[in-house]
Amino acid sequence: MVDYSGQNRDRKPIIWAVGVSRLKHVLQELAPHYAERAEIHIIDKGFDEAVEAIKHRRRTDEADALVAAGSNGAFLRRHLALPVALVTLTGFDVLKALAEARRISERIGVVTHGAVPPELAQFKAQFGLPLTLRAYHTADDARARVRELADAGTEAIIGPGLVADLAVRSGLAGIFLYSHHSVAEALDKAIEIARVGRVEVARRERLDTILKQLNEGVVAVDMDERVQSFNPALERLLSLPAEQAIGRRLSEIAPSLSLRSTLEQGRAELERIHRLGSRTLVTNRIPIREQGVQTGAVMTLQDSAAIQRVDRSLRSTDKPRQLAAKYELDQLLGSSPRCNKPSGWRRNMRPPRRPC
Repeated sequence: MVDYSGQNRDRKPIIWAVGVSRLKHVLQELAPHYAERAEIHIIDKGFDEAVEAIKHRRRTDEADALVAAGSNGAFLRRHLALPVALVTLTGFDVLKALAEARRISERIGVVTHGAVPPELAQFKAQFGLPLTLRAYHTADDARARVRELADAGTEAIIGPGLVADLAVRSGLAGIFLYSHHSVAEALDKAIEIARVGRVEVARRERLDTILKQLNEGVVAVDMDERVQSFNPALERLLSLPAEQAIGRRLSEIAPSLSLRSTLEQGRAELERIHRLGSRTLVTNRIPIREQGVQTGAVMTLQDSAAIQRVDRSLRSTDKPRQLAAKYELDQLLGSSPRCNKPSGWRRNMRPPRRPC
C-alpha cells in the first residue's frame, strides 16, 4: 500500500517500469535521465509473472505508479490496484518503424494491441503501402497473428516487444514499434499521476482531520454507493469500525440509511427524522458534485437528544434576567427643605405626603 504520510510525502515519486526484451532496454537507457525527478525500478517480467512479482514487492516496498505497454500493460491494469501509465503509439513511431522495415523488405505486417489504429489504416490507404494490418488482445492472439503473417509470406513485422520477439523466433525481422519518445512520455505521465495522487491524499487527510472533530456522524459514498469516508461519530452511532465500512456499500452496512435515492435523483434531502434503534436522528442527504458532475453523495446524522440538549442550553443562556431597583429611598439626596426628612421619620413615621 502506498504511504504518503509524514516524510514519505516529500520523497521522489517511485515508478515501477514493467517491460521485457526491447522495452526493457529502452527503459534502462531512459532511467538515468530521470534520476533527479523520480526513482525508476525496472521489472523484467510480463503478465502473470509480473503481477505476482509486483504483489510480492508491495509487501515491503511502495510504488506510486506503473509504466507498461501493449497487452502487458492492459493485463496489469486488470489485475493490480495501482495506476498504470501506458506507452501509447504515435504517428512518429509508425513512420520510424516503417522506414526501418522498408530497408529490409516490402512485405511488411503491422500488429498492434487492442485494435488497428484508424490513422494507420488511413495512412496505408492514402499512400498505397503494401501493409498487412492486424490486432491482438492476448499473448496467444499475438502468436496466432505472427504465424498468420509468416504463412502469408510477410518478411518484416512491426509491433510491441512481444510481437517483435515472436517475429524473430519465427525467422522474420521484428521491428519494435515504440520510440524512446513514446516511452519517455509514459514515464512523464506516471510521474504526474504520482504528483496528483499525493495532492489527493493530502486533501483527504485534511478532510479526515475535520471530520474527526465533528460531533455529528458523516458518511460519504461514491456513485456505486461504496463508502469512502466514515467518521468516528458515525462509528459510535452504528457501533461499527470505519475499517469495516470503507469500500463496502452503505446499503449493505445500514440498509435504512441508504443513499441510493440521492445518487439516482441527485437531489438533497434535508432535516429528515430517522429512527435508528432507540435513537431518533436528524439526517441530511446531499449529492456531491465536482466541476458540475455528480461523483457521489454525503449524509450527516445527528442525535436528536444532542440537539435538545443544545436547545435547552441556549434557552437557559438567553433567559431574560429579573428586573431589580437600582437605588433605594435612603439613597435619595436633596437640598430643598421639602426633601429633607423629618427627625424620627425612618423609625416610626410614615413619610409626609407633600411634594418635593
